[in-house]
Amino acid sequence: MNRVSLKCANCGNQDLEVEVNYFVPRAIELVCNYPGCGRVTPIAFFDTNEKVYGINGKETLQIYDDSYRENITPQKAYEALMKEN
Repeated sequence: MNRVSLKCANCGNQDLEVEVNYFVPRAIELVCNYPGCGRVTPIAFFDTNEKVYGINGKETLQIYDDSYRENITPQKAYEALMKEN
């Protein structure tokens, strides 16, 4: 889908795809469709109860990274949100 105001931070392409992944990582991401780029920008992650949390800073980005290795509990997600606020 061609975005009007969003651009890939890597190549400047505006043809981005939204991916919702329920496996590893359990997240919502923007993916650049430009050949040779493919940059992935995480925008949200899921906890084990399927609740979605936006990635808005270092703490929630770290939780997104942790979701590659472990399931994110609601408690862990909440703690990350509280550290950012």
